[in-house]
Amino acid sequence: MPPVLEVLLVLALFGAGMVGIVAFSRWHAARIERFWRATAERMGGTLRFEAGWFDVTCSLSVEVDGHEVTLTRGRKQGVFARAAAKQPAGFELKLYPRPPAWLSSGANAVATGDPVFDALFAVETTDVELAKRLLDPAVCDRISRAGAVWLHVRDGAVAGNRAIYEFESDALENLARAVAALAA
Repeated sequence: MPPVLEVLLVLALFGAGMVGIVAFSRWHAARIERFWRATAERMGGTLRFEAGWFDVTCSLSVEVDGHEVTLTRGRKQGVFARAAAKQPAGFELKLYPRPPAWLSSGANAVATGDPVFDALFAVETTDVELAKRLLDPAVCDRISRAGAVWLHVRDGAVAGNRAIYEFESDALENLARAVAALAA
C-alpha cells in the first residue's frame, strides 16, 4: 500500500474515533441533564445546566424544610450539597461512613444511641452534647437514607458530599434532606 494511502487511512480512523468520542460525550451529557431535570421537577427546585466538550456542570437550588440547599455535580460521580447552618460559632461536626477501627482517629467521637447509625457512621465534634441533641432519631434516619455520605458542619454552613452511581433516583433528594436536617 502506498504511504499516502496509509496516512489517509490512519487519519480516517482517527477522525472516526474522535466523532465517536464526541457523540458519546453528548449522549452522556443529555442523560445527565434528564436525570438532574427530573430531580429538579420532583423537588421543585431551580436547575442550572451547562454542557462542555467532555464534562457537564449541574447546580440545583432547592428548598428543603425551610432551608435553601444547593446541590452541585462534581467531577465523575461526586455530588456536593451546601446549606446555611444555625449552630453556634466554633461548633464543628464531621460525619462520615465508619472506617475500620484501625483507621479511626476517635477524636471527640459521638455515640448517638442508635446502634445501626453508630455502626454505619463515625461522628467527630467539638461539642459532644450539642451533637447528641442535633443527631436525634429523625436526623439520624435522614442521614442514613442518604447512604455513604460525608457531612461537615462548620462556620455557619453544612457541606455534604456523596458519590452517585448509575443515576440513583433518590440519592440527590436524600443528600439534600440530610444536609437540611443538620442545618436546623
